Amino acid sequence: MIKLSLSVLLGLTLVMGCSNSDKSGNFVNAIGVKDSSAVLFPTSGHNTQNFKERLKAINSENQECLDKGIAMLGCSYNYYGEIDSLLNLVYVDIRHSMTKQETLDLKDEQLVWLKIRDKEFVRIDNEETELGEGGFIESRIRTNDDVMVRTMEKAQFVIKRIEYLIDKYKSELLN
Repeated sequence: MIKLSLSVLLGLTLVMGCSNSDKSGNFVNAIGVKDSSAVLFPTSGHNTQNFKERLKAINSENQECLDKGIAMLGCSYNYYGEIDSLLNLVYVDIRHSMTKQETLDLKDEQLVWLKIRDKEFVRIDNEETELGEGGFIESRIRTNDDVMVRTMEKAQFVIKRIEYLIDKYKSELLN
């Protein structure tokens, strides 16, 4: 397990590390993938539209990255990182507008969702994709395409949560 974790961490470091900036000032890593840790969000005035526009932009940026056909695994890692960051931003933003009890209720709901997410990610990791070896055994090697598909599927699961939170809580707060 430790060997696997270290190899995953090393892989992410290679894919996401070594940031520079492009002509537009966007941070990109050594293989030309936008660095998700440098994604800038508005510091105030978050609203449903801002979050939905950011989600649309993340999807568009990911598609552009994939369309290049280069470092597509890096595209998927970056995409998942940006989606996960957006989920955290939406969650924190929603909590700022809530009463203490509503915040506690949302926290409980989020903890339940995290358990569901963890189970879903195990299912995704164990399903057959026909792009590499299925099932989780340390000795099996997966292709980059297989890992990319799995990472994208995980991102789609998180996107559903983002959309749910935006639709349920941001809409309620606006009314």
